Amino acid sequence: MGQQELAAYYKDYALLQEVTKVAIKAVAGEVTVAHTTGDISEFGVTSFFQVGLNLGLIDETEIVSFE
Repeated sequence: MGQQELAAYYKDYALLQEVTKVAIKAVAGEVTVAHTTGDISEFGVTSFFQVGLNLGLIDETEIVSFE
C-alpha cells in the first residue's frame, strides 16, 4: 500500500493498549477513550482501536476525539 512497515515492537504496544482498554471496561463497567485527533490514520498505531470495535469489545460511542 506504499507505506513503510512499522517496527515489530509496535504490535506488542498496540495489543497491550487494546487489552488495557478492555480490562478497564470489564472492571469499571465502562470506558471512554479520547484520541488527540478525529482524523486517525489507518496506518498508525492508534488505528489498532478498530480491532476492539470489530470484536465488539468496545463500542464506537466510547471513542471520542480530544481536539
